[in-house]
Amino acid sequence: MSSGPEPGGGRILLTGATGFVGGHVARELSRRGARLALFARSEPKARALSGQGFEVRMGDLTDRDACFRAVAGCDQVLHLAAAADVSDPGVNRRANVDGLENLLAACRSAGVNHFTFVSSTCAGRAKRDAYGETKRVGEERVIASGLPFTIVRPTMIYGRGSQEFDTFVRVVRLSPIVPLIGDGRNLIQPIFLGDAVAVLAALADGGRPGAARGATFDLAGPEPVAFDAFVQHVARALGKPRRAILHLPPAPLLLAARILGRLATHVPLTVDQVLAFLQDTRVDLEPLRRHLGFMPRPLEQGLPLALSGRTGGGA
Repeated sequence: MSSGPEPGGGRILLTGATGFVGGHVARELSRRGARLALFARSEPKARALSGQGFEVRMGDLTDRDACFRAVAGCDQVLHLAAAADVSDPGVNRRANVDGLENLLAACRSAGVNHFTFVSSTCAGRAKRDAYGETKRVGEERVIASGLPFTIVRPTMIYGRGSQEFDTFVRVVRLSPIVPLIGDGRNLIQPIFLGDAVAVLAALADGGRPGAARGATFDLAGPEPVAFDAFVQHVARALGKPRRAILHLPPAPLLLAARILGRLATHVPLTVDQVLAFLQDTRVDLEPLRRHLGFMPRPLEQGLPLALSGRTGGGA
């Protein structure tokens, strides 16, 4: 895998740098010597990024002119920004489809030579709600854009700083009984933060020249694990005895998530999050291995790093 942008490489626009994964990707790309511009809509978060020495371009994906200004002078775009923790179809559509279209139009106008779109394994699931559906549509729009592209579909990314993961770890650490949606038998393949960041940073400039262009990668751990078993993996990594698991019926939680999604924009539980517990996350890691020569760490190696707050380097 490429260790970073080639000498004399162009500027990379990174969206979503104020988020959990995006902040780590920005720092990793900076460490590799990339010329970065960060697209941000929150002024307080933008000031914090500027204070770290980053160039920040203010704006919102739903503002077409702001997208054109953000892309100006950039050769590569790594698009991480999306509606997060949102069930509302309109909000998801505006951010994940309409905003993406604005960014793609700006990239075509600016002659961007590589567009990396961070989608989600939600896009390929049989059961999906507004977020997963807009990610699926987003993939179609990227493929039809006429731009050289790479699509990345991360599954659950675990690491310190993820609100979802930190809350889960706190429950496993403090409670002898861990509540879990569904019967706990469906499979996930969570990926360690450091591995996800390494892959995304390398893809930002196309990885090895041409190797990843036109490809769609699932970004996941090397082996599937049932939700029940994942709880016990975390418990062992924390040095805790085996945890009892309370399986919660999904129907009331699905209903609650749908109601919450109508009442508020950012909610503690989305429909797509509930649906993730009720079906297997199926991935294909062969393209990742074949195109980039990289395989993520197994849980036994990644969890101790995540719990200690390290990102661990990767590719």
